[in-house]
Amino acid sequence: MKPVENLAAAAERLAEADGIHDAVPEHAFYLTVGIADVLAAAERTPAREGAFRMNRGRRPTALAFVCVFLIILSGSLSNGQQPPLLDLRFARDYRPGTRDRNGHGLGGTEIMSLAAHKGMLWAAVGAVSSWSAPPFRPVPPGSQILVKRTASGAWEVDLDLGLDYLRAASMASIRFTTDRHARKLPEPVPVLLVGAGARTFRPRAAEVWSRNDATGRWSRMTITDNIRSVTGRVDPEVRVLFDHVDRVTGVHHVFAGIANGAIYRGAYDASVAGQIAWEEKPDFDGRIRRPMAAAEADGALYLTVDPEPSQPGNGGLFRRVDGPRPRWDWIYEWAWSSPNPDMPMWTGMRGLTPLRDPRDGHDVLLGAREQPGVIERIDPSRNHAVTLELDVRNYFSKIWYGGQLYRDVTLIAYNDMTAAVHPKTGEPIHLIGLWVLHPERQSELGASSWYLVRYRDGSYAHGRVFDPGDSTIRTRGGLRGTRAIVVSPFAEDRARVFYFGGFDAYGGPHQDTAWIYRAAAPE
Repeated sequence: MKPVENLAAAAERLAEADGIHDAVPEHAFYLTVGIADVLAAAERTPAREGAFRMNRGRRPTALAFVCVFLIILSGSLSNGQQPPLLDLRFARDYRPGTRDRNGHGLGGTEIMSLAAHKGMLWAAVGAVSSWSAPPFRPVPPGSQILVKRTASGAWEVDLDLGLDYLRAASMASIRFTTDRHARKLPEPVPVLLVGAGARTFRPRAAEVWSRNDATGRWSRMTITDNIRSVTGRVDPEVRVLFDHVDRVTGVHHVFAGIANGAIYRGAYDASVAGQIAWEEKPDFDGRIRRPMAAAEADGALYLTVDPEPSQPGNGGLFRRVDGPRPRWDWIYEWAWSSPNPDMPMWTGMRGLTPLRDPRDGHDVLLGAREQPGVIERIDPSRNHAVTLELDVRNYFSKIWYGGQLYRDVTLIAYNDMTAAVHPKTGEPIHLIGLWVLHPERQSELGASSWYLVRYRDGSYAHGRVFDPGDSTIRTRGGLRGTRAIVVSPFAEDRARVFYFGGFDAYGGPHQDTAWIYRAAAPE
């Protein structure tokens, strides 16, 4: 038999072979590995006189260790600590390079966002050919907003931004509860907003497009033409859209985060074009890099801004102090690190998402940091204490790479972590898109995209985005990153269907690589 210090590796091989790692909560798996570590340490440590000493003639065997592992596994599952896996069945739902029923060309290299609005499903499409081969140029037909009106209907173009824009960078359906003067509306007014990507021709400006659902027409709103950052960099992309009700003034605001490092705010006004009245001065500015994500925790609004390593304290996590003269307080900034010096300097925290702490019901925040490849939990009630919840690099290093450190791209939660309900158990889960590289790069596994499922107890499993009936997946360059996940808005899907969208145009050139898949849970 092998020495006990090799048993943890044996357990990991067993987990990989039988799929146990996905079914057992992570803490149970590592508790089992920890038992092996303790036993190994006991073997290596000389016994003191009168102290416990392991019988050298009857060392633990792999069989004994597996028994311990299975006991813990059965206990974890019998206690209901982890629901059954989703077992989603994927089917390709969007085909760029074709035409919709009205004759409009469908295209795109990236699906940037998916959103449910007015009972329909919407997609924001980017058209940049490559993010690593400047000058950046869009590919025909350019950036678009698509709509899927029914569960069985096909995607069609609702707004054609054309070749003026590299991508439709952000999208949000916001249900306004007040007007710009804090007057409560008779009922919430939903407005679909799209943050335009970088303009390819001058003059440039930061722009948001708004849809009038009564007429079906879109209005272009210029937020600001002051798009130069504090370092002189010009970038007008509206990277993130989010909303918040000011706890002092009572106004329901929408915020637009621009890649030049500024945040602008607006509010609902039915009398103006686009239905949003934007403030002339920024709500927050002076940042070097782009705002990335925002979320509320117990009513307070938080924002992440990509750190600039050369100027510590310029980025990180910020909290808004509401009022007629609001301010943004700096909370902390994480240390930037990467195991691969050849990767781009991606310093940000994506997918900021609120969760209820099961102990007392207060809100905590989840955020995903790209270069170290981790998901962290931030607790505002404990002076914003940060806890590592999942090391995604380590997770896939163990499952796919035999324990060798995975050093390639690890993008987690491009936009957000999608709250959903497990179709089988009814328990809350979160779906998190990924871009990670499988070691079998030239196979169907290597051409697939991947996602994480976070369960209520803080355990994780991973899933594969892949349609076995789609023979073009590898010729199109694979699926790469899952940028967006949304629960189907269609009543007949009964919350058992999700839509996934993505691709990442890093490298290139690319064309017609944007993808949307329908994912259904079996009955």
